[in-house]
Parts: sequence; structure tokens; C-alpha cells
Amino acid sequence: QGFQGFTGFTGPQGFQGFTGPQGFQGFTGSTGPQGFQGFTGLTGPQGFTGPSGINGPALFTLTTSTSDLTFPTSNSIKKISGSSASGSKANSVEYYPFNSTFLSFRLATHTSSDYSAGLSKDGLENTYGFDFQSTNIYLYYGGTFGSPVGNYATGDFFTVVAQSSGVYWYKNGSLIGSNSLISSVTKLNLIANIYAVNDVMDQIAFGYTLQGLTGPTGLRGLTGFTGPQGFQGFTGFTGPQGFQGFTGFTGPQGFQGFTGSTGPQGFQGFTGFTGPQGFTGFQGPTGGIGTGPTGPAGPASIQGYYGNFYSNVTQGITGATGGTPMTLNNTVHANGVSISGSRI
Repeated sequence: QGFQGFTGFTGPQGFQGFTGPQGFQGFTGSTGPQGFQGFTGLTGPQGFTGPSGINGPALFTLTTSTSDLTFPTSNSIKKISGSSASGSKANSVEYYPFNSTFLSFRLATHTSSDYSAGLSKDGLENTYGFDFQSTNIYLYYGGTFGSPVGNYATGDFFTVVAQSSGVYWYKNGSLIGSNSLISSVTKLNLIANIYAVNDVMDQIAFGYTLQGLTGPTGLRGLTGFTGPQGFQGFTGFTGPQGFQGFTGFTGPQGFQGFTGSTGPQGFQGFTGFTGPQGFTGFQGPTGGIGTGPTGPAGPASIQGYYGNFYSNVTQGITGATGGTPMTLNNTVHANGVSISGSRI
């Protein structure tokens, strides 16, 4: 066999082919079950309470000249010392107009003795306010109060308002009294007198409350449609007719009385006397001569007629005499006289 020829040279490497498109993403597998929740850790110890903040601002500032009272907040008063037989007074620094001021507060604690609060014209007198004694509520007006107007309980809210229309006292939002403004009062501030130690007045609101002008009356709304007439109720059933009572027995007929005899005919009364003729009245004044036209001549008078003649009767009454005499022709009939054919 002949020798195998030399292996030829390796040709150059061909160009790399294009990268094929990326395949579709496979489906996402299902979510596995949730693991068990771990145990809650132990609660840590409570931290220390921070210091109390300063009192916030209000529409008013409370003030007092005694150390028996303290102001736990900017709108509360508490008596902490002193005698329960005497009141410890607090006021507001601010005054508001006599006809535009209000005071509202809660009777937080009242254990015994006296307790009062209201609006004062001078910081001393309880001009319009409340007094609380032995569960009774009294209303101050001009520095004095009269009979109780109700009872109080711890936690009740009270309000007194002085407006241009008058003074109004409220308990828990319900009006319990009203009166006119006192003409000598020009300004008002808050006054409170607390007697028993540890009594508290809180949630105090005091300030200016000018009434707005009354708005115009709104337009009258349209008259609503008249609803349909209701159905007529059913006529009640007619009750059964009652039984007819028994007819009573007819009593026996009484005897007919005897017919009385006819009495004699009475005598005919005498003809009354003719009364005297009345006096002739005075002749009236002669009237003026008329100017009217002359009327037509009237008919001539006729002689009165004779009454009809009947058998068994007397002659009729002669008629009144006529006027100017005339000649008459009389014709006699069976029933009387007729007049015919006259000549003047």
C-alpha cells in the first residue's frame, strides 16, 4: 500500500452563529405554608412618669390672696387647707361686659358646708351665681338668694350667662332660672368661694359671649303636597234589634156621662149709648194757592139705594143722603131696587 498523504492544513474557524432567543420563564411555584408565629416577648418595666407640663393658656387667669386654695390646672380650683367654716375666695383677673359674659363649671367635689360660684360686679359680691348647700341649689341675684330651685349631685355642670336679653341659669344644659339684668352692673368677673377642705371646682370656662345679630327671616318654604285621602273605615255592624216589649192590657172603657140639658138662651144685651161727639180740632193754616191744572169734573152724586126686600124681614137701613138731587126712575125687582135711566 502506498504512503498516506499528509493531513491538510486546518481551515480558518467559521463565524460564530447568532444567539437564539431566550426561552420562556417557567411558572412560579406555589407559596409554602407560613411558619408559626414566635412567642411575644416579656413586657418591659414601666418607665418613670415625666414631669407635669405647665398650665396651658386660657381666656382667663385665676387668682387668689389665700394659701388655702391651689389651682391644679388653669381652669380648676381646690381647697387644700384652712377651716371649713369660712370660705376661701378666688377670682378671675379679667372682667367682661355686663351683658356679654358667661361662666360654666363642674361641681367636681363637694363634701360639706357651703360652696358658691358665679359672676361678680366687683370681685366681692356674687351678683349672678349659684350656691350649693345640703344638696340644695340656690340662685344668687344681686348678692342674695331665695328658696332652693332644685338639687345637685357630684359631677353636675352649671352655667350662668348674662346677655342683653337677661340673665339665665342652667344645670346640665337645662334652664333652671332667669331674670333681668341689674342696671347698676357695668362689668363682671369670676368669683368662687369654697369652704370644705378637698372640695374641687373644675372644667371652668369663663369669657365673653356677645350675641350675634339676628339674621333675616328665611323664605317661606313651599307648601307640601296634600297627602292622599285615607280609606274610609268600615261601617260597624248593626247590632241586633232589641225585643219589643209586651203591649199593656187595655183597661175597661169608662161609662159615658149623661148629656146635660140645654140652658135657656141669654138675653140680648142693650145697645150701648152713643158717645159724645169729639171736639172739632183747630183749623190749620190755609195752604198756599196751588198752581196745578184743574182736574176733570167728577161724576154727579146719586141717591143712596134702598136695601133689598125679603119676606119676613124688616126694611133695610136707609142709605146715606147723596149729593146734588137728581130725578131717578126706579124699577122694582123681586130681589130689591135697581137704578137705571137718570136725568139731570
